[in-house]
Amino acid sequence: MDAFKKKLILNSSRIVIKVGSSLLVNSKNNFINKKVINNICKDINFLIGQNKEILIVSSGALALGRKAISISDLNLKITEKQAI
Repeated sequence: MDAFKKKLILNSSRIVIKVGSSLLVNSKNNFINKKVINNICKDINFLIGQNKEILIVSSGALALGRKAISISDLNLKITEKQAI
């Protein structure tokens, strides 16, 4: 991370973290990427320890849910692919 971004984060009181499905789910096998989720949790824990307010925005919930209920992305309409 460059110095500007690090300074911006350290000087912010509220941080919005966008976590997309491509980070949460392995595209080859559709399994949850536990290592990535663990690292995100560690980063969030560090930021909370620095008294930062953390907001998490995710498009990944739908991708994770599809695996749990065995729905393929191939047959979904665009409105069904989005979390509406």
